[in-house]
Amino acid sequence: MRTRWQAMFSDLKFALRQLKKSPGFVVTAIVTLALGIGANAVVFSVLNALILRPVRVPHAQNLYR
Repeated sequence: MRTRWQAMFSDLKFALRQLKKSPGFVVTAIVTLALGIGANAVVFSVLNALILRPVRVPHAQNLYR
């Protein structure tokens, strides 16, 4: 019976062999991940700057809408 590590390495080797056969898919997947991670970073940075940071005014806890 195979251990988890042996099964994982076997699956990893199979995945790498399949990726070698289709380099276009690899490039598409990497570009898609890069764009997604970049967009996520931008959205978080904007939300962090506008919403999550405390307001820099005296007695900010007394502000109301």
